[in-house]
Amino acid sequence: LFQGLEMTDVYMRVTAISTDVSNFDEEDLRQLFLVARVDAQADSYEAYGCGIEVVEGLDPTQKTTALKFSGPPPDSLDMEIYQRTDRAELQENVEIEIELELRGSVMTCTATQNPSAQNPSGVTVATTSSIPIKSGYVGLHTRETKALFKNLRICEFRE
Repeated sequence: LFQGLEMTDVYMRVTAISTDVSNFDEEDLRQLFLVARVDAQADSYEAYGCGIEVVEGLDPTQKTTALKFSGPPPDSLDMEIYQRTDRAELQENVEIEIELELRGSVMTCTATQNPSAQNPSGVTVATTSSIPIKSGYVGLHTRETKALFKNLRICEFRE
């Protein structure tokens, strides 16, 4: 988390590369996310996330996702899924661009990767209009993958 950067309406963009895949438990759930409106306390955590995941048991397993993380740290966080959109498989050490735009109660998550036969543009989008309007921290989130993040941009919308 980038504490000290409390924002309400925010745009974030990053180029991400999954450099190593791990498996920490019985369920395979790999995630690379941007998070916003984060409220991190000693006994609670809440964040709204935008990014990509590989979710065991879904077909296809590769998703672009908008969600909410919540729960007491450092335990596993609960996830409320707003939308998961199918995307093409992403190999290790291949770049993907992830964008989060959060204005008011609307969050749009855009992932852009190399074009594929299933998705010639390489763009997938997940959205929600269920985000409470409040300020919070911004940051990066990974699970079961090591990642390299570069060209991180964080901007706050102002009226």
